Parts: sequence; C-alpha cells; structure tokens
Amino acid sequence: MEAQAKSDLRALLAKTRNGWSKDATVSVAGDVDFVNSTHRWNLHRSPTYSANISVGTEADVAKAVAFARSNNIPFLATGSRHGYGTTLARHQNGLSIDLSRLNAVNVNPSASIVTVGPGVTNEDIASVANDAGFEVPLGTCSTVSQIGATLGGGVGRWSGVFGLMIDGLLSVRLVTANGDIIEASETSNADLFWGIRGAGANLGIIVSATYKLHKPVSEGKVLSVDFMLPVDRKTEYFSLLKHFIDKGLPPELAIVTGIVYDPNSNSTLIGGNWAWLGSEAKGREVVLPLLEMNPPIVNTSIISWTEITKSAGFGSDVMGCQKGQVRSMYTANVREFSVSAHEKIVDKMARFFDEHPDGRGSIVLLETWPMQAASAIPDDATAYPWRNSIEYAMFQFAFVEEGSPTEVAGNLLGKELRKELAADSGYDDLAVNVNYAHGDETPEQMYGKNKLPRLVSVKQRYDPDNVFSYCNPLPLQ
Repeated sequence: MEAQAKSDLRALLAKTRNGWSKDATVSVAGDVDFVNSTHRWNLHRSPTYSANISVGTEADVAKAVAFARSNNIPFLATGSRHGYGTTLARHQNGLSIDLSRLNAVNVNPSASIVTVGPGVTNEDIASVANDAGFEVPLGTCSTVSQIGATLGGGVGRWSGVFGLMIDGLLSVRLVTANGDIIEASETSNADLFWGIRGAGANLGIIVSATYKLHKPVSEGKVLSVDFMLPVDRKTEYFSLLKHFIDKGLPPELAIVTGIVYDPNSNSTLIGGNWAWLGSEAKGREVVLPLLEMNPPIVNTSIISWTEITKSAGFGSDVMGCQKGQVRSMYTANVREFSVSAHEKIVDKMARFFDEHPDGRGSIVLLETWPMQAASAIPDDATAYPWRNSIEYAMFQFAFVEEGSPTEVAGNLLGKELRKELAADSGYDDLAVNVNYAHGDETPEQMYGKNKLPRLVSVKQRYDPDNVFSYCNPLPLQ
C-alpha cells in the first residue's frame, strides 16, 4: 500500500516537473535529496512523506499546494524542521513542501525593516541585521526558523526590551489553503493577520515576513554570565530567582536555568545563563547577587547580541541544535513563581538521571523572561494569549530508541512535572506556549479560552477544509 502510494505520487509529480522554477527540485522517498530535505531536528513521533518538493519561489509553494489539493494528497510545509510537537505524526506518507531555499534576508535601512523567507534562521537574520546596524528579537536556538518561531508568538530573551517577535511583525505574504498568494497586515486581511500572530501554522504557509528593526542597545553588547551549581543549593538559587521575579525583572535581564546531568562530576547540576542587554556597569550590579553565591563554575563575558544564542550555557546550543535526536517534551507556563515547586523538579530529575543512565541527555529548561515591552501591547491586538507568563518551563526527555523503558519513564515524569508545576503556576489550568506544546494539550490550554472563539472564526474563513491541521491544530467548531 505504502509502496504503491509512493509510486503513484512519483508519477503525478513527474507530470508537473517542467512546471517548477529552475531552483526547485522534486524527490521521492529513498533519494538522497529527499533525505536531506526532510531530516528533522527531533525524530520522536515525526511525520513521514512519500515525496518532497524543495521550492525555489513563492509561486512554487502555491503550485505545490494546488497540486496537493487537486490530487487529494496531504501536505506539510517546513522551514528549518526544528520543532517538538507530536501532532505532526498525524501526517503520514504525504507531500513535504521544503521551504528552506526561501532564505533571502533583505534589509531596508531607511525604513528600519527587514523581510525574510521561511528558510531564514535566527542566526541568519541576526547576522544581516547586525551588519546593517540594527537589532531584532530572536528565539533561544540559533537554527530555528525566524518565521516558525514567530507564528506561535515568538517569545525570547528581549521580550522586555523589544516585545515578542509578533509585536515587530508588520506584514506577511501567505499561500492559502486554495493555493492563492495574499498579503496580511493591520490594513489587509486584518483578521488573518491577527490570527497568524499566535496560531499561524493553522492558517496558511507564510512565504515572506516583514519585521521592524531596532537601533542597537548598548552598542549591541551583552553581559553574559554562565554558571553551574550543585543541587544542594537549589533552595538558595530558586529563592534568588523568586526575589528577582517578585520585585520585577529589569527589562534588560534574561535568565535561562537548566537542570542537567554532568558526566564530568557524575551528578545533577543546576546551571544556566543570565544575560543583560544594557550598560556593562549596570549589568554587573544587577547580576552581583548571583556571583555572590560563588558558583563553583562560572564564566562572565561581554559579547555581541548576535552571539548570545550560541554562546549561552557554555555553548550548549551546539548540542541542542543537532538534528536527528529523539526527544519528548512537556511544558508549562508560569505566572506566579513557586520555590518549592522548582525544588521538586530538581529532586525528581536527579532521581530520573540515577535510575535511567541512557536518559542523561535529558534537560529541564526554565526560560525566565521580562515582559515589559510585550505586556505594553494590548492583549486583544494579537492571538497570542500568554503575555503575563514570567517563565516557560520545558521538560525535555532524550532517549536512544522509541518504546524503551527510558522513554516510558520520561513520558510519565514529563506529564507529572507538567501537572504539578501547572498547579502552582498561578493559572487556573495548564497554560502552554504552542511552539513548545507536546501535542496532548487541549486547544484552550495552547491558544487560551478567551482567544479560541475568534481563532475558530478565522480558521473557518481561511481554511474551512482544515488542510493545515498537523501542527497543534485549531478546531473548526
């Protein structure tokens, strides 16, 4: 059955081969180009394909969608293929639309704007913007598609200074479910533009996006502090973190905390990065309480804002962004910080590492972002529902093979930690950033019960046949 489907799809694509742009390529399962064009960052419950079109133009995207719709073939468009969600596994043996070649970055300095394609990563846009004398909000991993990160809201280190990625998004060009190319902005298809900013993966394929750029803060320099602490100092550290949160994180301060297993010391450690986008003198004053804890491992440096994503956490981005790993992730947003809840996370992860040596590549990441600039945007301006979150907690479990005892234990613990943290989060129910979602959450838990009715209305208008239904799908009713 599967072999026949691949053969039929190959024959259909062969008939259209002359219709693609010169930069597009068509491949089927088993071809070298196919493997390179569909390989994912996370292999856990990933989608499968019978064929791939690596598009060269936005017209290719429109043609691919029209081709798939007319032949009743499921399709999935991807940029950098760097995502967590398990709902993508619902896509089996369909058509891959690879957007990675749409990777142009065009800066208009006089207008302070930049236009990028879906193949542009955080690393790409940072480099070009910096060379032009600007800054732009980024995510927390260098290889993530800038547009892909934006569609779920675009949280990141400088939400306190610049706002979310969606707050700097000015317009998009998008391929609809009918294969049409349209524009969306505050003045054109405004309801679609509202929905894109928080639930964009459900509403079309964005082939280009235009963002506003920002003048450099503190000449584009960041004070970065990496550190490691033994777990017996968890109360001291999380109490310090709560103190900062309770008095109000300065907009320039971004904190990432990790709970990891260290093979050098054969122990669980609390580590992370505190980064300051502002004057060095003020930054050193702000981070002094952390340094006064005298972490046994610490590194303080002054770096370019373009380097923080790669260098933070002693350069952990290199390992974290490797493709082809197997990860299962559970997450919870936090509005009110509980020291005891975080202490429990440390204890349970340490026990997991002791009992499952082959799961020691797992990690807990706690992203603590100031939200002053993001919170200044009216809540109803975009579909993103979680502007009052002060922490995004991620429980990432790594294992060697699907179905192993470590996977089973990791999934059980992930659900347990998510449930317990949600109970102490300050929200009435589990709240989850849709870009970080596992895939078993309800639409209300991902998109917010207050935003969901309007999102459903937008979905009904622009995708009534639900062809964009694989990435944490919106309901049609």
